[in-house]
Amino acid sequence: METNQRILIVDDNESIHADFKKALGGHAVSSAIEELDAFEAELFGIEPRAKGPSYTISSAMQGKEGYEKALAAAGTDEPFALAFVDVRMPPGWDGIQTASRMLQEIDNLEIVLCSAFSDYSWDEITKILGNDDRVLFLRKPFDPVEVKQMALALTRKWVLRAESRIRTAELESSRLMAEAASREKSEFLSNMSHEIRTPLNGVIGMANLLSQTSMTAEQRDYVKAIAYSADVLLELINDILDFSKIEAGKVVLEKVTFDLRTTIEDICRLFKFKFDEAKLSLSYSLAPGVPRWVEGDPTRIRQILLNYLSNALKFTSEGGVKLTVAPAEDAAAADGRLLVKFAVTDTGIGISKQGMDKLFRTFSQVDASTTRKYGGTGLGLAISRKLALLMGGDVGVESEISRGSIFWFSASLREVKAPPIAPKDDSANFDGFPALLCEHREGNLADFRGLLMKLGVVPITVLGTKMIPDQLEHHHKAGRPIEILVVDYSFTKADHDLITGLVEKHPSAARLMRLALATDAEPGFAQSVARSGFDAFLSLPVDEETLRQCLVGMLRNRRRRGAEAAWKPEKLITKHSLREDKDNVRILLAEDNRVNQKVVVHMLRKAGMACDVAENGLEVLEALGEQQYDLILMDCQMPEMDGFQATQAVREQERDGDRPRIPIVALTANAIKGDRERCLSVGMDDYLTKPVRQKNLLQAIEQWLPRLQE
Repeated sequence: METNQRILIVDDNESIHADFKKALGGHAVSSAIEELDAFEAELFGIEPRAKGPSYTISSAMQGKEGYEKALAAAGTDEPFALAFVDVRMPPGWDGIQTASRMLQEIDNLEIVLCSAFSDYSWDEITKILGNDDRVLFLRKPFDPVEVKQMALALTRKWVLRAESRIRTAELESSRLMAEAASREKSEFLSNMSHEIRTPLNGVIGMANLLSQTSMTAEQRDYVKAIAYSADVLLELINDILDFSKIEAGKVVLEKVTFDLRTTIEDICRLFKFKFDEAKLSLSYSLAPGVPRWVEGDPTRIRQILLNYLSNALKFTSEGGVKLTVAPAEDAAAADGRLLVKFAVTDTGIGISKQGMDKLFRTFSQVDASTTRKYGGTGLGLAISRKLALLMGGDVGVESEISRGSIFWFSASLREVKAPPIAPKDDSANFDGFPALLCEHREGNLADFRGLLMKLGVVPITVLGTKMIPDQLEHHHKAGRPIEILVVDYSFTKADHDLITGLVEKHPSAARLMRLALATDAEPGFAQSVARSGFDAFLSLPVDEETLRQCLVGMLRNRRRRGAEAAWKPEKLITKHSLREDKDNVRILLAEDNRVNQKVVVHMLRKAGMACDVAENGLEVLEALGEQQYDLILMDCQMPEMDGFQATQAVREQERDGDRPRIPIVALTANAIKGDRERCLSVGMDDYLTKPVRQKNLLQAIEQWLPRLQE
């Protein structure tokens, strides 16, 4: 920035003006002096004296005049940098009044107050002017050298202050531009999420509905391929959105108390069937010193471990995988925090030193052949690294070709001394539930086994009744007791009596949920099943949703009586009793996409629920005026009136009238941070992202309709 050497002298004495001009411009007032300097240099070889600053000096005889000149100049490209202001200037404003006005209305002006008298005390001056670093004092008669020093220092200070203001303004402008760009990016991600997930919801939903119809083996393979491809695409979309949220700084870690051991066990249970299918072992261990109850973000820890275990399964063809949890070498930290190291060790193909250097980078894999053979983008490891860093940890890998790999990450967790009281769990999540499936003929329950697996249940199949006690005992001793006993009711009555006797004698009998199956059931058959000590009876074939509802009912019955309490008969759960519960449920779906309308309507109707459709918020309000509904599934982006506006209108009508509050569940393709909060803030009760699974949809509905939990 150019220098500013414009100075204003405000004094009612003309001789003072002359003194200032002489002091500030004395080195350059005479051309004769310049000629003498040049002649001296020529004669004696001495360099001419360096020229000092060349000041532009203006004068004002009264305080108000000086203030007006300074104010006028401040609005131009030639403002004053410095004003020397006399304190005594009768009969108008004195110097203190003048300086006060200048400080209030001129942002960048240095002021030197000049006086030979003590008209004001220091306390009086600071009371009027404040402790402003733009004000200095000069006692008359002044020393010309002191005036020169002040002028030089304060005009340079003006330049520095002006440059600082410019830089601050530029930084503020950059900040605003960055925030605007971040908002645009967030809006873009939200819109992209919506536009991609909406058709994907149709693909996955229709494939799921199609899988529940009668098909040939070839057609079933086609549907499985569609569903698998859609799931892979959804996983990729989720990774890209997750990575974008991390890059945009939109990820906020949770701070919740959770059981670390249970979290690890649940993750391993989730993978158990996949590893068994691949004929690979899967084990885990928690080292001494790892606390059970910790505070942190279990969702993100689970996300990284799922990625590591998926990769280990993908790249291991024989041997096994082990998950270990231990304190890190530099584990100790302040405030009760502990650095915990999670490591996944496999016996897979291994990675070269050059390959390891490429890991944990965005969209990077060891080499192109890896992508062709195993699939994937490498984005999962990049996300894992960023999440670990957010949790105060790090990531790493140790590997050797053909000898396997160790992928690890660490996270800073706070130890919780006292376990919290576990909240009541009314969810119906069967992931990892072990079920003993007893067939009377090998393979006759293969389709039913597949349905159990789709619900997350891990089926263990035995042929005949004699293996039941051994299996119950084995899993009980292993600390993973059988949760569900499924028996083909084609056995003889003697077999059933044997089953009942064996089961009742076992220590895990109280918690065992018992389901009987039959292909051809005669009248009175259900009563016979109930007398034999079963919780539920289903006639084959059975669809996935009916089975899920049956398992939910058995689980609720067990919770009602207490998991360890002695088993006692409840009302037998059958297809008929399940259908009775749903017959009177009426749902209003607000959705403008025709394909997604069909998907959700068919899901609900297959569950026995009635469903009407509204294509926008206005139609929602109209439908509520004509019909009573138990629950609304609300899309957020709709024409004419969106889901947010519609929800606010519904809640307003409920407040103004006698209408009871209706549960509203957001059913939206938006999956960006803040979307859930926005839905809840306008009055929605829950939030589901598309593509929505039939199981998740019905779980949400059951959660908000208490009479379905009876």
